Amino acid sequence: MDSKKEISDTKKQIQALDIKTKGVNQVVSQLSGGNQQKVVFAKALLTEPKVFLCDEPTQGVDIRTREEIHNLLREKAEQGNTVIFVSSDLQEVLDVADSILILTEGRTTRLLKNEHLTSEQVLSHCYEGTQEKENSI
Repeated sequence: MDSKKEISDTKKQIQALDIKTKGVNQVVSQLSGGNQQKVVFAKALLTEPKVFLCDEPTQGVDIRTREEIHNLLREKAEQGNTVIFVSSDLQEVLDVADSILILTEGRTTRLLKNEHLTSEQVLSHCYEGTQEKENSI
């Protein structure tokens, strides 16, 4: 890739993701945590992936950045991309996910459609998976 295209693409991503930076040459480690996370997404978006595998993508970011990341992931899913989103924040999972896959000791125990699920319902399914494992011992 030539440097003019690289700079042009970088500027587009800075604008599209609303990355707060002094310019394309600013050192990423000098950005806020939220803006650093946006840079991670910007770099990934430049490769035009069809699958997004996100492990705790909003960990340690402010509320506004968290919402921006959620919107970006929803947009990518609506465009037909696959988005796999891992989060230890159950409310975040309920807010973002179309489907919820519950794992117990690395094995799938439930696949739930997120149609008005509550945290209590999800936790109940999590507990059932743990109980089934204990009962089989």
